[in-house]
Amino acid sequence: MEFDIKEFIEKLFYNRSKTSIKSDFGKALIIAGSKKYPGAAFIATKLCEFASPGYVALAVPETIYLPSVNMISPNSIHEIYSNSDNFTFTKEVENSINKYDSILFGNGINLSKENKIFLEKLLEFYTGYLVIDGTGLRLISEDANILSKKNSKIEILLTPHLGEAKDLFKTNVSGRNLKPYLDLALDYTKKYQVNILLKSYDKTLITRRCKIYNSQYLEIPSLAKAGSGDALAGLITGFLAYATKNFIYDDVIMASEALFSQAGKLIEEKYYAAGLTLDRLIEALNNIILEYKE
Repeated sequence: MEFDIKEFIEKLFYNRSKTSIKSDFGKALIIAGSKKYPGAAFIATKLCEFASPGYVALAVPETIYLPSVNMISPNSIHEIYSNSDNFTFTKEVENSINKYDSILFGNGINLSKENKIFLEKLLEFYTGYLVIDGTGLRLISEDANILSKKNSKIEILLTPHLGEAKDLFKTNVSGRNLKPYLDLALDYTKKYQVNILLKSYDKTLITRRCKIYNSQYLEIPSLAKAGSGDALAGLITGFLAYATKNFIYDDVIMASEALFSQAGKLIEEKYYAAGLTLDRLIEALNNIILEYKE
């Protein structure tokens, strides 16, 4: 897919009205983390904040609430949807989730019955843009029927790497090339009415509208590192909170991916192929944005 990256950056980062208020740029919520994997919530939230929605909230299990408060910037409002190391879908949660334009679910959470129930309820009651990553994908792999129970207004993006895609599609296909997975992914999007961003050394978006978009950026070894998936999911979620006011859904996903991949390329050029760190990723993304400052 070709898009005007200059227009995307200018509209989202520079051409903001002088009378803007935070609600103009949407609200995003990250539901992530566990005692075992607290860093996933941190990484996803930092990249969601970089995308610059008007408001970013983080819901973490009670077990990591205090560490998260110390790790995440004060701009993130912490909401606890649990009384343990898993999430609990209460009436309060039901009443609050639809104040968010976009939600990311699953990064670093436990593979548990409680979290599966939470996801089922999220699919039933949430009506915005939902990104499902990490353990959220594993929960769906165990029981894809939960996707059939979703409400008609929700727009879902699944973001599996090929190992997760293999489990989702129940296939014996193997290898690092996306091509053997494309037909399986297309069938899956048709059956469950979801969008899928397949991730390998290259990336492809397959939408529920049966459109396929290929990444312009191939072979970026700097991104082959734990945490990069959390970062990309957070970035996409941040942009989905408000960018759809100016761009169609498909373009927002692939523009997010393109910025992310371009940042990986910059890291390799400045440092080396294994040089990805969270600070360098944010620095690289910031440099890309600043290139288009008038």
